[in-house]
Amino acid sequence: MDRRNATRSDVKSVVAVPDLNSSSTAHASEDEGATFAPYHIADEKQKTATLLRWAWTTYIRRHWLRLSCAALFMVVQGSMLGLLSYLIKPMFDDVLLTGERSTLLIVGLLIMGIFCLRGLSGFAQRVIMSAVSTRVNLNLQRDLMHHILTLDTMFFEANPPGNLMARVLGDSNSMQAVWSDLFSPAFRDTISLISLALVAITIDWVWTLVVLAGIPLLIVPLYVVQQLARRYSQIQTRAGANMSVRLDEIFHGIRAIKFNIQEARQTGRFLETALLGRRATIRNSASQASVPFMVDVIAGLGFFGFLVLAGNEVIDGEKTIGQFMSFFTAVVLIFDPLKRLGGLATGWQTLKVSLERVHAIMRATPRVRSPARPVPPPAFDKALDVEFQSVRFSFEPGEPLIEDLSFVAHAGRTTALVGPSGTGKTTVFNLLTRIIDPQSGTITIGGQPTGSMEISKLRSLFAVVAQDAGIFDESIRENILLGRQSADPDEVHAAAQAAYVNEFADHMPQGLDSPCGPRGSNLSGGQRQRVAIARALLRDAPILLLDEPTSALDSQSEALVQKAIDALSVKRSILVIAHRLSTIRDADKIIMMQNGRVGEEGTHHDLLALKGAYASLHDAQFR
Repeated sequence: MDRRNATRSDVKSVVAVPDLNSSSTAHASEDEGATFAPYHIADEKQKTATLLRWAWTTYIRRHWLRLSCAALFMVVQGSMLGLLSYLIKPMFDDVLLTGERSTLLIVGLLIMGIFCLRGLSGFAQRVIMSAVSTRVNLNLQRDLMHHILTLDTMFFEANPPGNLMARVLGDSNSMQAVWSDLFSPAFRDTISLISLALVAITIDWVWTLVVLAGIPLLIVPLYVVQQLARRYSQIQTRAGANMSVRLDEIFHGIRAIKFNIQEARQTGRFLETALLGRRATIRNSASQASVPFMVDVIAGLGFFGFLVLAGNEVIDGEKTIGQFMSFFTAVVLIFDPLKRLGGLATGWQTLKVSLERVHAIMRATPRVRSPARPVPPPAFDKALDVEFQSVRFSFEPGEPLIEDLSFVAHAGRTTALVGPSGTGKTTVFNLLTRIIDPQSGTITIGGQPTGSMEISKLRSLFAVVAQDAGIFDESIRENILLGRQSADPDEVHAAAQAAYVNEFADHMPQGLDSPCGPRGSNLSGGQRQRVAIARALLRDAPILLLDEPTSALDSQSEALVQKAIDALSVKRSILVIAHRLSTIRDADKIIMMQNGRVGEEGTHHDLLALKGAYASLHDAQFR
């Protein structure tokens, strides 16, 4: 099949944020031709407040009660460090220096209680945050998958499956990490930092200023490190997505790789991408590791100044040993949450890159949409003519793929579309089913414009059998049921018999419940086509679209598939795309397409008598 019939992959990519004000009640206007170019996802830098607001309002807010409980436990856990450092003073001044044994027991029990309460509150908040974060992540993956499936087929042409899988399975985990690895430690460590700072200030605010005097020196280096972390995270994330794309293409094209002895080359290409990601990962880790290093340097300077000042005051009797040790403990403990908070600021840049990638997909909108007030589709039992009236479609302005196309496919008859590759035959099917919309003209079914119907209702009018049968890694029965999920077992069995599926399924160990394998790999080409025809039979739609369903089959398989198609064709309007003219000789009408429009029209014998393009194509094939 010519790729130009389906998409124009060579068209310049545009951002995946279509015009939300375009009309959804009719086909696109003449000046909207450029919007049909394939579009890539744009990973734009978003403000932190924007991303967090989106995450909170969409996924987090509904869990506010659980989060409030977790926050309460975090407050308890974080404040215990401050209380611990505060108890050091009476331990030295009231117990060790005075020898008060009764006070020793009380202080010891208090310290033991602090550790027990801290451990219990830490356990509780981790369990709650884990439950919330995993639920949030699951909801995001569900919404992300549902949203992606609403986008147009051209979106999937522009964005490789491996890239989309990386976003759904990898980048979506950033939402879970935000609340389990970022919010929880940040809140807990902030409480610890405040409680320890209060203890230090109450003992001596001058000592506190001396110890923390170097903190402002970290502002500029931390900013630089965050920017580097963001840059390396972008490279790392893109490399990971490219590796998924490469693996997807390798595994799906494994036969071509082996036939052409390309194992070494493909391994080398994969390794190039992996090495790029490895370098970015190392540099990103180095940038994050630099934060604790810088904090330790500043801490060393602060402790030096503190020991010189406080040591002299203790020696002079201005301060007690208990005050010194309590302050020392608070300051030693204060730098651990400070380092973690500094690291979280850098780690947020890594998470932010992934959140931006997820948010970019969620902002993408389908370009082909149902009208605001759809009308019901024609009744299934009604004779449905399909008519194209002066239809024009182009991926780029000035380069129409379909130009002034007009024809009628009469109800209950077979209309065949033939012509060289690139003349727009498959585009006709895509326009009819609203995979894409034309820039001008009208397409009607049973006299009703396709743009006036809800898309799902419109597509329920069609049963499609294509060259690519579209078989999933499920059982034969489940693949047939894709035509109509509500069908009962007798209807499935009848469809399988009518499509000659039983001829091979009965010889398989599990019959219709036998697995088809990835992309139907357990079945032959003819068997896959018969499963697709059984699916179309079960759908029982009034219009049948056949897109080269037998072109890749041997003569024996083609004969069986053709018999199944004949059973499917009874009392239906049929449009068929064919390169083999031998398969459409008996069609009621043959349309010879030339340059995106009807070149010749008539029966097989009429067109041969014209001695035009169809006759030339016929002579070339049979000569």
